[in-house]
Amino acid sequence: MKIGRWKHAVIVVAAVMLCVAMETESGAVQASSQGDVLEKDSIQVAFVGDMILDKSVGNQIGRHGVDYPFLKTADFLKQADLTIGNLETPVSTRGRPEKKEYTYRAKPESLKGLVNAGFDVVNLANNHSLDYGPDALSDTMVHLKKAKIGYVGGREKRGRSIRSLHPNDQGETRGSHRNQPRPSK
Repeated sequence: MKIGRWKHAVIVVAAVMLCVAMETESGAVQASSQGDVLEKDSIQVAFVGDMILDKSVGNQIGRHGVDYPFLKTADFLKQADLTIGNLETPVSTRGRPEKKEYTYRAKPESLKGLVNAGFDVVNLANNHSLDYGPDALSDTMVHLKKAKIGYVGGREKRGRSIRSLHPNDQGETRGSHRNQPRPSK
C-alpha cells in the first residue's frame, strides 16, 4: 500500500489535534466589556484507539456486562462534545473468519457499551473490519445505525461493493473489491 494516500488523512488529524492542543493551552477564556470572564466557544473531542470487543474483552463483557471495558473511562469520554474511536472488530453473528492470524467479531449487544460510554463516531477503516467478510461488515454498519453511532471508513458504493486490503505473498498490501450486482435504477 502506498504511504502517499494516507498522507492527507494524517495531516488533517494532526492539524485537528494541534488546534485542540493550542486551544487548551490558551485557556479558552476571554473577558467581556463588563469585565466578566466568558468561556470561548470551543469543542472538546476525545479520540480512542483500537477497540476490540472480542476474545478476552468479549469474555469479560459476558461476565461483567457491556459497560465493563469503559468503567474507568466512561465519565471522561462523556464529557467530550465528540467522542471517536477505532472499532477494530466487525459487529455481527454472520460470516466465516478470514484466513489470517488474528480475527475478531463482536456480538451486536456489545455496542450498548459504546453508547453508554458516550461514543458518537467509530472508524471502520482498519485491518479487522472484514475479518468475517463483507456481510459482517454490512451488519456492523446496520447495528451502528440502530445504536445511533456514526461511522466513517466503511461504506457501500456501486451497489454493495466493499473495498478491502489484503497482503500479498511479498507482504505488500493491495486493494481488492468484492462486488455484488448494482441495484437497478
